[in-house]
Amino acid sequence: MGCDINPYVEIKTDGVWASLNAPESLSDRNYARFAFLTGGEVINDAGVPALLPTPRGYPTDEASPRNRRRPWHNHAGYNASYLTLKELLAVNYGQTFTDLRVNSETTLLNVLDPSWFYILASLVAMLRGRATDELRIVFDFDQ
Repeated sequence: MGCDINPYVEIKTDGVWASLNAPESLSDRNYARFAFLTGGEVINDAGVPALLPTPRGYPTDEASPRNRRRPWHNHAGYNASYLTLKELLAVNYGQTFTDLRVNSETTLLNVLDPSWFYILASLVAMLRGRATDELRIVFDFDQ
């Protein structure tokens, strides 16, 4: 079964959120990343610790609710949520947990793959002097 993330990036300017293009690799299929972002609501056979206990839903001040519509279906995806760059940068990526697939200790650094850290660097570059809580990713999933 496949599971795709549908992300977009928003930046706050003068108190209003505006849409930006998300880094292309943010939408890559990666189950460890999905579990990390959604609180394990998506396949999490590795036991990856979740950043949020449950998805938050779409932000009430979302820049473009139309971004939720996909041309291949006429409803929004599931497990919608959002995270600020500040929240993503505050994570202890070196924290250890037991990878349930192999019953061995590992870290988020090992399971999220290098593209996740490229994504974070891309998001930091988008700030252009703004605070880290003024940039967020909004996302949902489809199968």
